[in-house]
Amino acid sequence: MPKEVRKAVWVGIVGVCALAGCSSDGGGGAADTTPVAVSLDLSWSGLGAFDVQAGVPAANRGIGRITPDGLTGRSGMLRLDPAAITVGPHEPREDAVAAQAGVMLVILLRFDSIDRQDTVCREGEPYGPFHLTLNSDSLPVSVSPQSVPLKESTIDQITSASFALCIRIESAIDATVDIARLNFNLRP
Repeated sequence: MPKEVRKAVWVGIVGVCALAGCSSDGGGGAADTTPVAVSLDLSWSGLGAFDVQAGVPAANRGIGRITPDGLTGRSGMLRLDPAAITVGPHEPREDAVAAQAGVMLVILLRFDSIDRQDTVCREGEPYGPFHLTLNSDSLPVSVSPQSVPLKESTIDQITSASFALCIRIESAIDATVDIARLNFNLRP
C-alpha cells in the first residue's frame, strides 16, 4: 500500500481570453473554440513532491481548485511535461539504488469529486501510467505518453469549484521527485 500524503493546490489559468469566450474577429462574432491552456501548479503546495525508494509506491492526494470560476470544456487533454519534473538524489543510504541511463519512473494520476478526496487514490478516474525515462544524471528525457484525452466526467470535476487529485509514483531508483505542474488543454 503506498504512503498517502494529503495536500491542497490551486490551478492557474493561462488562456484567459478563451475563458471569456473572446472571438477571433475582435468581438461580436462566434466564440473562439481554441483550446484553453490551464496549468495546475503543484510546486507551492507540495502535492507534486516525493521522496521515493526503489520499488516502494508513494502517493500524495489533495484538493485542486480552478480560478477564475466559469471555466468549461467539452473535450480536453492532460499533458505531463518532462521539463516540469525534477529528479534528484535520495538521502544517502547503504542500500540506495542509484540512477542509471534508461531508468523509468511510473506516474499515475487520479481525479475525483471533492467529496471523494479520501478515496481518490483508490477509486478516482485514472490517467496513465505515464513512463518518465531518465538519463544517467537523473534528468528526465522523455515521458510516454506525453498527453492523454480527458474523460468528460474528469472535465466536469476539474472545472467545478474544487476537485480531488491523487498522484502516485513508482520508481526503479531511490530519488526525490518534484512534479511542478500538470497541463490541461480544454476545448469549449
